[in-house]
Amino acid sequence: MARRKKDEPDAYAVEKFFCTICGAAIDLDRVKRKATTCSDEHRNILNNARRRLRDSGRCHGCNRPSTPEERESWNAWRKSLPETRGNPNWKKKAAENPTPLEKHLGTTVIQ
Repeated sequence: MARRKKDEPDAYAVEKFFCTICGAAIDLDRVKRKATTCSDEHRNILNNARRRLRDSGRCHGCNRPSTPEERESWNAWRKSLPETRGNPNWKKKAAENPTPLEKHLGTTVIQ
């Protein structure tokens, strides 16, 4: 990257940048840090607005639907599914394939 000569103007100083919230000019130091707002307060406002927009479709914590109607239909859909946790045939498989301890004892140890 070529260095800027001392007599050349700074690219940031030539062009003015404005806050996306209030429209005020942004300080040169903030522009160099790629800020799009004039203050930390406006940065928080912008971040909260972006978060609300993003979360309007899906929850940022669990990626589930976030409106009450979507949550209600999603919960109804989940309840309509069969229970899929674990293996429903684990007792049958345990009886068919005893562990070495069960073979030694001659009985099955199923809880």
